[in-house]
Amino acid sequence: MANDIRQAADEYSRSGSPSALVVTVPSEAVSRAVRYAAGKDIPIFGLNSGFNETESRECLCSLVQDGSILFFTAMDERLGGSIAADYFLKELDVGSMFDSYGTMFNNNSTTTVGIDQRGRRKLNNATYTDALFISPLNEVNSAFASRFEGYRSRLEEVTSNLTASPTIRVEWFEVEYNTYSSMLSTLTSKLAGCKYQSILLGTGRFANVVTSALQRNNCSQALVGTFDRSGDIIKLLSLRRLEFAIDQYTYLQGWSPIHFASLYVSTGLVLAPPPDSIYLAGPDLITQGDNAGITDTAQACVEDGFPVCPNDLGIGGKKSSCPCTDREQIVIAGVVHGISTDVFWDTVFDAAAQGARDMGVQLEFERYPPQESDELLYRKMSARILSYCQEGVSGIFVSIPDPVVAEAVAACLTLGTRVMSINAGIDASLELGLLHHIGMVEENAGYAAGVKMAEMATIEMSYCINQFPDLPVLGQRCAGFAKAMEDLDLQHGGQIIVPNDNSLLFTRTVEEEIARDGDWSGIAVLISGASAVPEALELKKQRSGLDIGTFDAGTLQYEALETGDLLFAIDQQSYLQGYLPIPILVHDYVTRQHFLNHAIEASQKSKAIHSGPSFIVSSPSTEEQNCFANSYPVCPKLPKEDMNYINEMFIVLGYVLFAVQAAISLGFLIWISYYRNSTVVKFGQPEFLSIVCVGCMMLVSAILPLSIQGGYPYERDAITLEETTTPNTDIKRVDKACMAVPWLVFTGFILVYSALLAKLIRVKILVKDAAAFRRGGVKKMRVFWWVGGCFAVMVALLLSWQLVSPLVWDRYERTFDADSGYPIESTGMCTSKNSAAFAGSCSAFVGILLIYALYLSWTTRHYPSEFAESTYIAASVFYLLQLLVLGGPILVIAWENNSTFYIVLALVLFLASLGITALIFLPKVLANRNRSQAAILRGVQDAIRQQSMGQDSQSDKGRANERASERANSAVSQNSAAEDVPATNAARRKDIGEASGGVVIHNSSVAEIRRRAAASTQRASTTVESPPDQQLAEKQTLKENANDPTIEEIRKLLTSKEGEKNDATTLDGIRRLLSMS
Repeated sequence: MANDIRQAADEYSRSGSPSALVVTVPSEAVSRAVRYAAGKDIPIFGLNSGFNETESRECLCSLVQDGSILFFTAMDERLGGSIAADYFLKELDVGSMFDSYGTMFNNNSTTTVGIDQRGRRKLNNATYTDALFISPLNEVNSAFASRFEGYRSRLEEVTSNLTASPTIRVEWFEVEYNTYSSMLSTLTSKLAGCKYQSILLGTGRFANVVTSALQRNNCSQALVGTFDRSGDIIKLLSLRRLEFAIDQYTYLQGWSPIHFASLYVSTGLVLAPPPDSIYLAGPDLITQGDNAGITDTAQACVEDGFPVCPNDLGIGGKKSSCPCTDREQIVIAGVVHGISTDVFWDTVFDAAAQGARDMGVQLEFERYPPQESDELLYRKMSARILSYCQEGVSGIFVSIPDPVVAEAVAACLTLGTRVMSINAGIDASLELGLLHHIGMVEENAGYAAGVKMAEMATIEMSYCINQFPDLPVLGQRCAGFAKAMEDLDLQHGGQIIVPNDNSLLFTRTVEEEIARDGDWSGIAVLISGASAVPEALELKKQRSGLDIGTFDAGTLQYEALETGDLLFAIDQQSYLQGYLPIPILVHDYVTRQHFLNHAIEASQKSKAIHSGPSFIVSSPSTEEQNCFANSYPVCPKLPKEDMNYINEMFIVLGYVLFAVQAAISLGFLIWISYYRNSTVVKFGQPEFLSIVCVGCMMLVSAILPLSIQGGYPYERDAITLEETTTPNTDIKRVDKACMAVPWLVFTGFILVYSALLAKLIRVKILVKDAAAFRRGGVKKMRVFWWVGGCFAVMVALLLSWQLVSPLVWDRYERTFDADSGYPIESTGMCTSKNSAAFAGSCSAFVGILLIYALYLSWTTRHYPSEFAESTYIAASVFYLLQLLVLGGPILVIAWENNSTFYIVLALVLFLASLGITALIFLPKVLANRNRSQAAILRGVQDAIRQQSMGQDSQSDKGRANERASERANSAVSQNSAAEDVPATNAARRKDIGEASGGVVIHNSSVAEIRRRAAASTQRASTTVESPPDQQLAEKQTLKENANDPTIEEIRKLLTSKEGEKNDATTLDGIRRLLSMS
């Protein structure tokens, strides 16, 4: 622990974090570490262990008194032992001094002892001689020593005063905390003989085993009590095997240092330590007769930390059996005498409102306007207090400036309402037994003011100015001031009663009372209330030698301290007077736990703190003054805003979809490279197939930037949430992602379909030219220009979009909190003024390509799939249309639901790219695996034959039947000739994957090609007149074809005599030339 404290202090020196430390002080080593940390100026707050130190250790009180620890809460361990002794003495009816035993201690505590319904036990004329205290062995904890000391000293004190009873013997027995059976054996032996009339357990861990050992020894008359509370202890109380348990308010000990540490960090304000330096969290006695305190529900609430709705979970994340507290249903009321013209109370009302916001409760706290008389004001206060209590508020805080108000408070107490007081009425509060009084002890503060003034000025005569003589607190301050002057042997002229809010009468009254000329050097006055400060400072201008000190602080006082017109101002911390009643009343309402100290004073100092008022002798910094003037503004507790971010599971699913399609596209790229020499891949034109793979990968990669999202494009004010002019730097990456989506989607589509269209165009021209025995001049680079052109058009459209009206991230507030007006739901999206126009232009261009793709698919529908994927391209277009029909309406409906929009669009992109890839590549993979090269070539030849027949029909319908007849006869003759083909040729046909029966068809095909070549030559030599332009074009084509080596080679093969080369050799040569072209 000591090392951790030192490390935290060192880290605070370097970085300012943590903001504060919360510690226990169980040993001297930890105490030294706390002093070390305090030297590093880190705020330290303490709890639980360390209140009562043994003589060998430092007294914790000094740590609090010198400011090392700013706040400490714990149970008074010694007092706990004394309470246990008092209970045993009462239960055993030792002495008549306990006949009126009822309320424990005094009015500072509402702790009461419930007397067992069996009545007091009698010892049958025996004496109370032996008592036992049990604690763990070898546990270093000074609390056990303090508990034993309180137990022993109280028993000895009482019994020693009784002549009929000898001094009691109190024994301390330590048990090693071990296995249950081992401890039971030890304790059974120790308790044999039933010699002890009372047994106090230093810890509740021994409760079960001690009661079991007593049962074994039949020691039914022994009374057993324990410290701490737990589920087992509550059960033993219910079974009447324990007399009582001493609760040290563990929840209050855990909550209060955290709460006051956060309050100090945000305001610099702390509670002034009480005279004994400790805010007491217990002891509280829980007995068998405490029906409300020993229920299962009450214990569950303690163990689960009194859950606050909507949280209803306990330890381990399980639902608690303690009903959660809905703080919105808690109503705290306040009634004080501060009227609307008294500036001191401005901060009180602001602080109370902040406390209610912090605790999430309702506050009923209204301010009175100036009244005709104080009596009228007090009657109105009394009526309002009674009204609130009769309505059943959860708690109420009041000032008690008059006995009339005290009577109303007494009536509230009879109704069971929790009441505490602030500012005025500490004596009445103590007499009524209220929870706490928050404020200064007024007479002590007045006395301290007198001492301070004597230190700072030479006093010949002193006075106390009172503007509200009927207000007891001001009279008490003046009385304390007079007492200080008397003790210091200084002259005091008494109180000067002045009118409120009348500067002329104020000046005349004071001058008449002092009755002295000159600058009034040696005259000192104490202003008992802040409302008289302006008039006193005006008087100071006329009497420059006048020394002034005042109660309360504010902007006017700070300015006067700066100029030297004031000696000091006493800050009674109006902020804490307004703020603290709210959390204290709320927690007492929920937990029934509160400090046992009655008076709570506030301070602003962080070092050398002592009980009493805070003196301000110099003007605070501008920052501190602004904080005070604005009642220490706290960033509002904003309602949780639903940003409608994309569901994380959807984002993960989107990444998975991208990874799957990217792997598929990459796999087909590898397949293309591996089978680049196969007929299927060569006919499929691998360059264009690769572009299709890349396009599909780009298309699906749009899912990645689609998942990027952000907050508001501009920073927002932390309190008002209004948009500032400071850009949110994180949004720049989101803006880039916004435009990345259309770039990837549209360029991906363009690459895919421009490549497929280029394939179709090239194949169509090649087949047409081959059928007509001419070359169209379609090289690969020529159709690559088609791909490049389409891509360039799309890039131009997207670049215009990027430059003119790019998509940017914006967030729109949709729903607002009814009370605060803050947004509670918003939606972020990519948007621009002209996005619809640019998106429509890009979509239109893609649509034109798809329509053209359908047209080409129809005109090339007879081409084999290995050569031209017209069927599958058309299928992919219709597939895309189906996706748009299904996904489009969903995207429109889910436009403002980011999660739905994202996952639907991601699925559309994935399915689109997957469908295109599957339709284009799977047939090729199957063909490459299952179809021979000869079968593929037959398909190509059939396409050429059909194209040729179509051309014949268009050029000369009259001779079509004759040509068909000739080709049929040729096919018959070729079929007959095929029977005499040598065996070596048949073996060669097998090597290229042809069945023997296919030779006839292929030979027939070659014969038909020869016939068409002859017919084409005959048509070219006819004397039919053609238009001059057509003749010129034909000559140009013939000239180009003559220079084309591929066409020339095919012509040689086809024009050779039928006997020079067999048909199989001719077909093999044509296939080789076509695949290379």
